[in-house]
Amino acid sequence: MADRPYRRGFPKKKTLEIIKEAAGTKLDPEIAQVFLDLAEKEEI
Repeated sequence: MADRPYRRGFPKKKTLEIIKEAAGTKLDPEIAQVFLDLAEKEEI
């Protein structure tokens, strides 16, 4: 979502897809789910 000097930021939808894919492998699944729930409610 945030641009970097070497790459443009991902759109919100793409960011959430990456988090879903990484849940349970690179990210703690419980924390990832809490984040996704909050994003769905647009609380973050």
